[in-house]
Amino acid sequence: MEIMLVPINGGSRFEFPSLPAEVSVKNGSRYRSYSIIGLGNVKIPKGTDVESISWSSYFYGPSKRGEPMMGEYMDPKACVRILERFRDKGEPLRIMCSEIGINRDVTISSFTWTPYGAHGNVKYSIEFAQWKELKVRVTKNAVTTVTPNAAADTPEPRPEPAPAATYEIRSGDTLCKIARNKCGGEANWVKLYETNSAVIEAAAKKHGRKDSDRGHWIYPGTVLTLPT
Repeated sequence: MEIMLVPINGGSRFEFPSLPAEVSVKNGSRYRSYSIIGLGNVKIPKGTDVESISWSSYFYGPSKRGEPMMGEYMDPKACVRILERFRDKGEPLRIMCSEIGINRDVTISSFTWTPYGAHGNVKYSIEFAQWKELKVRVTKNAVTTVTPNAAADTPEPRPEPAPAATYEIRSGDTLCKIARNKCGGEANWVKLYETNSAVIEAAAKKHGRKDSDRGHWIYPGTVLTLPT
């Protein structure tokens, strides 16, 4: 088993040369500790946000090189320098330990150490805080106008459509004549009739006719809507 730190923004990974006896994980308001030495099949529940991970352990001097408890050996002073650099820069890191289900983005929130014994050992304590990237969207040259007492959810008023053009029939008019003068050409009399068929037929019946014979009979005073 191994515990390693991988810089998220690129750089060399750091593998802890020796494992702590126990790792403490804080999930929300609860603390859980996982034994590393003699580890069975322990997993952190998936989907649970990890607020902090911490442990205390040792970096051992050269006398412990090659012992079963050690992974790839690294001088304790070199370990301290690397971890202090990560801490001081607030370096975003991925901490990984698959055997206990740790795979999180973190920063080092606390790292303290002290020389221990006469063989170059270092005793240390370390704590990691969960890290999430903060994304800020910036809109250039954006200007917001606030109107006092305006309801936030009131939609902007839509402009009223322009009133349709109309024409009042005069004595001597025909649909062809009106279409020629008002609708762009005599051929548009059909469109003029279809737009106003209801009022044209009503006027014809008012004057005693069965129908207008498709606009042949029209009467002064009838207001037509000119088609667009």
